Amino acid sequence: MKRATRDVLNCKTAASVASLAAMAAVPASAATKNVSDPEGDQFTVGYDVRSVRYTNEPDAVTSAVWLARLRTDARVDFQVASRDGNSEIYGAVVQRRDGRTRAQLWHYAVEGPGQKVDCDLSARWSAGKRRVAVEVPASCLDFELAQVNMSTYVSKKGAKTWSDVSASRLVSQG
Repeated sequence: MKRATRDVLNCKTAASVASLAAMAAVPASAATKNVSDPEGDQFTVGYDVRSVRYTNEPDAVTSAVWLARLRTDARVDFQVASRDGNSEIYGAVVQRRDGRTRAQLWHYAVEGPGQKVDCDLSARWSAGKRRVAVEVPASCLDFELAQVNMSTYVSKKGAKTWSDVSASRLVSQG
């Protein structure tokens, strides 16, 4: 084999190896599930969920809910559960009287009571868009994010029942 031909083949092999290494290093991609909720299907008068978007990214999960109307007396609850159902987090987002948004997170295992999770959640309350969104970093969870079940519930602050619930969805990373 001529030296020039061998050099070209070696370069192609090196490029192929580099391409494979780069593809292996690509992180899992985000997956998004959009859920439409029928108008007027709420259990009690108060809040009607119109749609929800669940996003599962390698470094966080996000739940965004759009309501028919959004007032400051709303409470938006969300749940993210491991695929096997053995572990879940449950959180709540409210708007305070001073206008700031507050989010809290609890962890539940199959056995035992819930424990509050000290975690930096990102929550956004947009009355104009009638949307509440919360992002939970992967570091706040004790389970893998490859596949998670996500759901959202909305009620009036202090109410013992939810006004409306979105359908739960399995969200797998791509």
